[in-house]
Amino acid sequence: MSTDPEEPLVELIKALLRSTERALETYQGGEPVATHLSVLEESRALANALFERLCQAPAWGWLQAQAITREQFYLLSAASGSALGDPKEQGLSDFDDYDLFRLQWYEEDQKHSYIDIRLAPGHGGPFRLLRRAPEECRRRCLRPDQLAFFRDQLPEVFKRFRQD
Repeated sequence: MSTDPEEPLVELIKALLRSTERALETYQGGEPVATHLSVLEESRALANALFERLCQAPAWGWLQAQAITREQFYLLSAASGSALGDPKEQGLSDFDDYDLFRLQWYEEDQKHSYIDIRLAPGHGGPFRLLRRAPEECRRRCLRPDQLAFFRDQLPEVFKRFRQD
């Protein structure tokens, strides 16, 4: 019943299916109600763990502008597309989608957001707290890998970062 991304997803799904089959067998086999309810509770716990891992944790992590995992990123992308654009759109087709996403995760004074190079300052729309234009980000707060990336790969965007 783990939501640990290291635990194979297929194993969690198989466990849920086995538990559901056992619940059906206990119901059809006339087992005591307590046994049937116990098996149903196990199935419900597995279903809840899968929901948390596949839906809730990725969405919540993104909505809080947390550094989400590769699995969470691809689950969100499959569900809704990339909120920050894809590498081809940014002229970076050689980059892995998740690696590019991670390079856009920004932290300043323990506040998190995503750098959206498509935004003009002050135009975050409904996701204003999640996304920032480069002009709203301090260069000194960029991680070393971000500094190198923006300086070398997107020099015009790099110029937009605040230098204070």
